[in-house]
Amino acid sequence: KIIFRWKSKIVFRNANKVSDFVSPGPKKLFNRLLVNRVDHVISVSELCRLDFVKTYGCDVSKTTTVTIGIQANARQYNLPADLSRTFQSGKVLLHVASFVPEKNHEGLLRIAQMLTARKVDFKLLLVGEGKLRANMEQQVPERGLSDCVYFAGYRNDIPDLMARASAVVLPSLIEGLPGVILEAMYCKTPVIAYDVGGISEVVKNGETGWLIGKGDEEKFVDAIINVLQSNVEKIKSNAYQMVIQYYDNRVVAGKFEKVYECLAKSAVY
Repeated sequence: KIIFRWKSKIVFRNANKVSDFVSPGPKKLFNRLLVNRVDHVISVSELCRLDFVKTYGCDVSKTTTVTIGIQANARQYNLPADLSRTFQSGKVLLHVASFVPEKNHEGLLRIAQMLTARKVDFKLLLVGEGKLRANMEQQVPERGLSDCVYFAGYRNDIPDLMARASAVVLPSLIEGLPGVILEAMYCKTPVIAYDVGGISEVVKNGETGWLIGKGDEEKFVDAIINVLQSNVEKIKSNAYQMVIQYYDNRVVAGKFEKVYECLAKSAVY
């Protein structure tokens, strides 16, 4: 803004719990300098907003929470032909994420082992790409999971997979507010996730999904079994209604618009 002499307001979109990524040192000091040059910070969740303020010491009045949203359009879901046998051969647990450490694929494989030890009939479908995929593919036979874990790679038909899945599982160790949760809820698919980042703001345990303490693999397994063996229609309906009411892109866009209007008028937050 100084170099190019921009007169327009600068807004920073914060999509993470930054304290999980930023360590004390020169980089943090430099980031803090940049943050204090922007006119406003819009965070993806309330937890992420408060964490951002605490981490960088920025003026809380220059911060707002506006979540991500989803495209809530009625559509027909079709079972992808290349995965039809996977979905027809048992109940499918779906995981959609890049193969990076914070997504905790290794922990998910341990959870899969615990499910097989308890004689649970399931398939685990891993969607995504990333630097850790090859290592995870190597671990699957080593852990005795070749018959129940499948790798689907990059896909552009995620809603079709979600609509057919028995549950979406998210054992991430670090998150902001993952869109995959909202997409699953819109598809009326149960969500089981660790309580990290802003996830607890949408996954209310026993109301809109299953929220598990970070790293508690035993309870994660219990939640999966509960979803697979119980009637969860009420929770699925609660989650769907919440997404429609608060996370439709049109609702979210309206919130962004209000922030921009206030900034344009130099309003004080």
